Amino acid sequence: GLARLPLFKKIVASLQTSGLEVEVYHGIHKNPVKSDVLGGVEQFKKSSCDAVVGIGGGASLDVARAIVLKAHHGGDLFDYEDSKVRNKLDTIKIGFIDYLKVENTIIFTKIK
Repeated sequence: GLARLPLFKKIVASLQTSGLEVEVYHGIHKNPVKSDVLGGVEQFKKSSCDAVVGIGGGASLDVARAIVLKAHHGGDLFDYEDSKVRNKLDTIKIGFIDYLKVENTIIFTKIK
């Protein structure tokens, strides 16, 4: 998957060099499902992270945004429209063209 590529490792190393702790969440479906988001929220909260970095194609970027939304708001994911909710923490999105055909990956970070 994406986590094994040199570019991904370089991104992680850069975040760590900048003083951030990094946790990787992967295994997101190409067409994301609710369990992708709920699993990410669980890992995000367990890690006590401060930010989400979505890396990959549209699926990981969509799931990264949904993790931030769900981490700070109750209710069901499908109750929300983008225009109704403001996120309380940063989401950094790094897009790649999906020609790599690799698994989508999200990074959670927190300040050390």
